[in-house]
Amino acid sequence: MWAGASFAQHRTPAIKGTVVTDTSKPSGKQLQEVTVNGAKTNKFLRPSSTTVAKLPLDRLENPQVYSSIPKELIQDQVIVTYSDILKNIPGVGLQLQNNSNAPGGTVSTRGFSGGAYLRNGMPGMTAGILDPVSIETLEAIKGPSGTLFGSSLASFGGLYNRVTKRPVENFQGFAGYTGGSFGLSRFTADINAPLNEDKTLLLRVTGAKHYEGSFQDAGFQSYTYVAPSLTCKASENLTFHLEGEYITGRYNSFYRLFPDGSNTTGVHSPGQLNLDFHRRFIGDDVYYNAGTGNFYIQADYKLSGAWRSQTNFSYSGTSNDGPTTYMNLLPGNQRLTRNTTLTEYNKSAMTDLQQNFTGDLRTGSLRHRVLIGVDYYHTEGRSSSVTIVFDTLNTPNAGTAYTKLTRTALYAAFANIPFTKTSTSQDTYSAYAQEVSSIIDGLDALAGVRVDRLENKGTFNLSTRATSGKYSQTAFSPRFGLVYQPLKSKVSLFANYMNGFQNLAPSAPQPDGTVLNYKPQKANQAEGGIKLSLLNGRLASTVSYYTIEVENIVRADPGRAGYNIQDGTQQSRGIEADLTYNPINGLNIIAGYAHNDSKLTKTAPPDGRIKACQCGAGRHGQWMDKLSCW
Repeated sequence: MWAGASFAQHRTPAIKGTVVTDTSKPSGKQLQEVTVNGAKTNKFLRPSSTTVAKLPLDRLENPQVYSSIPKELIQDQVIVTYSDILKNIPGVGLQLQNNSNAPGGTVSTRGFSGGAYLRNGMPGMTAGILDPVSIETLEAIKGPSGTLFGSSLASFGGLYNRVTKRPVENFQGFAGYTGGSFGLSRFTADINAPLNEDKTLLLRVTGAKHYEGSFQDAGFQSYTYVAPSLTCKASENLTFHLEGEYITGRYNSFYRLFPDGSNTTGVHSPGQLNLDFHRRFIGDDVYYNAGTGNFYIQADYKLSGAWRSQTNFSYSGTSNDGPTTYMNLLPGNQRLTRNTTLTEYNKSAMTDLQQNFTGDLRTGSLRHRVLIGVDYYHTEGRSSSVTIVFDTLNTPNAGTAYTKLTRTALYAAFANIPFTKTSTSQDTYSAYAQEVSSIIDGLDALAGVRVDRLENKGTFNLSTRATSGKYSQTAFSPRFGLVYQPLKSKVSLFANYMNGFQNLAPSAPQPDGTVLNYKPQKANQAEGGIKLSLLNGRLASTVSYYTIEVENIVRADPGRAGYNIQDGTQQSRGIEADLTYNPINGLNIIAGYAHNDSKLTKTAPPDGRIKACQCGAGRHGQWMDKLSCW
């Protein structure tokens, strides 16, 4: 069930034109030139973005593939959770919903896991929940994107950027209520108002009050969310954007169960488990509390006709406390253990300061769009927690043990167990540059590079006073792209090389006491395809083929038991296609297809490799990538 009401106040815009007096005729006849723009028909299409490439590029000009899910589609589908937005993006699979370590949950893109860490191109942390009410557009940026966004916020498969609703000059508002099965009850509001006569000070506030249960006999989430946004036009050349975001709630919705997947069980899918999935094994009183407060400032300044400056500052703070539980099915899948972590406190903070300069220049007939930027990213955290095995019970017939796990019983079990108290801190210093050059009309080339310095202060144990995992790494990340438009603004042929990296902490001591200082993992993507924008924007489509090669993966040393080496590799290949089509007013067709094949090509045995023939000197019984006999 959904109900809503909206209101708006608009001034009818005056038609502006140029008046020309024809003095060659005595009548002094006046000619008036009027430009009339047609209404936008494809409301689900975002033809350009300023955040995907950190430059204002049209979709057809950008050699990188990305999907944009606008608020109009979110509203038409009556979407109430962030995870449901992801269903509109080809090739994206939800892995862990409401994972507190990944905002909005953990998702898989092009064979790699990641989360939604960006808000308007800047870091934006949450304690697990993202609400769609403040989203103007969700951008899924595909492939390794380390050159522009570094390593902390992006996976090798891509990243997700929430473009939020900002104030507009007209007074308008919306309020809605959504109800549904399993106790869903949701109230939302979106209010916008100019605060002065000349409309140089604009305010917008979005918010939601949300509750939902579960299809199981327990499980819920309940939270309050509010996001104010203020735009101040200080002068003709200087504009400030200030945004806040606050969410607080109580959750019993994070549910993880690990089965025994060995071949001896004959179980190859959840349906083959002897489980009643309507039973939760965790009662409603085993819940945790979580809250997030975010603050953002953006200053846009027009330096000249060609150059602009954008200064960004963001701060995020999250906290959560309380018990969470995950379960392991023991061999045979007939019994399970309920493992419970009690978090006394878990607090994290993030600060990011970013300065970008963008230019739109010409040298002769060549057009150059330039980005130069620097970034400082700081994170720190403090936590106190302990994990125990609460009990073991029979899954087909749990009996009275089913309700034994209660909040009171949990706190009693933790009463005499010491908590592990730790603190962490790290800094990242980055500089990057990018240029899009128009070689000839319709042919654009993109080139960019980033240098990234990570200083990880390690994990400090407050009890032992010991610090572990301290390390520093420097990484370089290039990217290139080529776009050719045989039909200007209609057909675009593109190819790209994208690079990403992930920093790795040093290894634990190996059997001989040595510690390995790992190199960053590297991912290199090659991709090509076609983008279309036809029928006056009514039809938009992207089709691409990509291959991603990852190197420097840590794996077990096949020649020395207990040792690790860093020479593993992974390969991910696939094809993606999407279509947005508005054949007639009122009818919209959105379709997508994705196929991905991802595998570890060099990993610890046994991994599908075979042992060498017992015939080569020095190779008896060793694991080989291919059979080699002589």
